Amino acid sequence: FWNKTLSQAEVTASYENATVPFADQYGVQTELIPSAGNRTFASGIGNWSAVAITPTNDGGMLKLDQALAYSSAANLDAFGNRSYISDSYFTNLVEGKKYRLTLDAKAETAGSKLYSTFQGGGTTTESITLTDSTAAYEFVFTAGSGLSGTQYLLLGLDTAEAFWIDNLTLNRVGAVADYDLA
Repeated sequence: FWNKTLSQAEVTASYENATVPFADQYGVQTELIPSAGNRTFASGIGNWSAVAITPTNDGGMLKLDQALAYSSAANLDAFGNRSYISDSYFTNLVEGKKYRLTLDAKAETAGSKLYSTFQGGGTTTESITLTDSTAAYEFVFTAGSGLSGTQYLLLGLDTAEAFWIDNLTLNRVGAVADYDLA
């Protein structure tokens, strides 16, 4: 069931079993990073914190300079150099449901990989390959089991260098309504 008239692209995506943005009962997509200061960095760093990294504002983007390279063989949750929004707990993530994180990003070196996951286990760590100029990227992931009320969004780079992020959004992916027919 849809609460709006679908565009041709949405009909095609639904027919092809692709993901479409999740909307609540009023047809408005719910942003899961509620503070604009944690999504865009015109003049500050929002409430972003880091382990062994000092977040700074660099030309209206959040700059994170890692001293160590993250290895995908490790656990990003336990990695010594990682970044996170310190005051946002993603308690509304639903096990088994898909989410999309979009952001503008760049790295000092083209080809560096940025990894993202949620603290506390249960969600697979995903990666994207960055360029050395700002571009739009997205992570799509499924929330796993074992999520806790202190779930943080974590980011880590696979090289010991700086990376920049801006314009973050986090939304649920799926249809307008979810029905469990058990």
